Amino acid sequence: QEVALGLDPTVDDRLLDADGDHVSNAEEAIAGTGLNDPTSVFRVTDLNQPAMITFSSVVGRVYSVYTTTNMITTNWVHLAGPISGSNALTSVVDTNTATLRFYRIGVKLSP
Repeated sequence: QEVALGLDPTVDDRLLDADGDHVSNAEEAIAGTGLNDPTSVFRVTDLNQPAMITFSSVVGRVYSVYTTTNMITTNWVHLAGPISGSNALTSVVDTNTATLRFYRIGVKLSP
């Protein structure tokens, strides 16, 4: 699989950053972004009110969305998922918008 991703299977390059976008090769492989393309990054593409979080998803990946009201604590609450990737934009709506909220998206390889 490393050869297919443009990596050298004889070198442990998981923690390296082949395209200089500040995301490791291993993280890019999991997210499904291009290891050799600094413009190919996992990102939220839109955040609207009421809180609709929209992001690009990739087949072969599973996503979960978490929320918190305080970035300092580690109390992230599961909002949605698991969501199977679809090679399209994926949206999640948070109906609880009474307070300021922060979001994060977890991604892992499909089993």
